[in-house]
Amino acid sequence: MEIGSKLKIERCWLAVAAILAHFSPLLLGGIEEELIHLLEDNNEIMKEGVLHILAKGGRTIREQLGVSSRSLDLILERICIEGSRRHAKYVVYALASITKDDGLMSMPVLYKRLVDMLEKKLYLPAVLQSLGCIAQTAMPVFETRESDVEGFIRKNILECNHANFPKVKELLLNKVYQYVKDRILDLTIGNE
Repeated sequence: MEIGSKLKIERCWLAVAAILAHFSPLLLGGIEEELIHLLEDNNEIMKEGVLHILAKGGRTIREQLGVSSRSLDLILERICIEGSRRHAKYVVYALASITKDDGLMSMPVLYKRLVDMLEKKLYLPAVLQSLGCIAQTAMPVFETRESDVEGFIRKNILECNHANFPKVKELLLNKVYQYVKDRILDLTIGNE
């Protein structure tokens, strides 16, 4: 089997598993440990798919894991910090999904580490993605150091005068503007 076909099969399997996790996570019973092992694999497609599965059906999967759930938290935190932006997004939603309190108890530890990483300017794309997802899923956690995050963004992104930065800054501001404009449009449509 050629590599392209294998990748398509993996993606299809993961998409079906994510759908099952969303609608009937009990059907995935018995594969919890295998999911953890796939998270530790170097296959980025598998890792992303497993994160998506955990984000969709995490609470049921967590109940089946029992003792291994603490190691899952540590693996997810590492992936959140060191992974891609997409991984970071799925990790935050997975953490919120696998905890009974929507992540309000487990997120503060990750959030503190992320803000510290922000100040050290390490893994910035994944860290910024994670912080945005935390703001969406666990606002009380985000508000504890919101001023630090805002200060970093103002100082290091919006007020940056690096020679190559004006084009990037303009693109970033356009994305922010487009997001705000879309949100306002969504809100006005919802109120009609």
